[in-house]
Amino acid sequence: NHRTHRRYTDAPISDDLMQQVLAAGLSAPAKSDLQQVAIIRVENAGLRDAIAKLLPSMPWVAQAPRFLVICGDSRRIRRICELRGIPFANDHLDAFLNAAADAALVLQNIIRAANAAGLGVCPISVIRNHATRIAELLSLPESLPRRPAKAEPCQRKDVFGERSEEHT
Repeated sequence: NHRTHRRYTDAPISDDLMQQVLAAGLSAPAKSDLQQVAIIRVENAGLRDAIAKLLPSMPWVAQAPRFLVICGDSRRIRRICELRGIPFANDHLDAFLNAAADAALVLQNIIRAANAAGLGVCPISVIRNHATRIAELLSLPESLPRRPAKAEPCQRKDVFGERSEEHT
């Protein structure tokens, strides 16, 4: 069943089941095997209420037993470049698109795993309209996107680093 669910029972979702759903989500294929995604479990009632108040037409945000925020996150590739001492070559729209694609793949796997376990899911895309405020509420790092990416012309650069002896 691939429907969106906006009404939930009061039944709690066990931590074990959530771990299984999240593991299935993170088993999604990823661009360059980097899994450029961050999953934030919003369990603090005050934070949850503050987010729900930003989305008054969506009461299910406050009513659902669990609430996740899934973000594209390109920090890993940037950190790899930093560790290898090479510039990050994709500091343009491509970085945003790769991370967004990874986040979408993880979200799809989470939805499918949750549905298979008998759970209902409702993706909340309108959260992007409040990305800056939600990022502040959740204390997200500055490197996570807070607004739609700006398309700019760019030149493609391929970056190859030497493999250290430890990883051969």
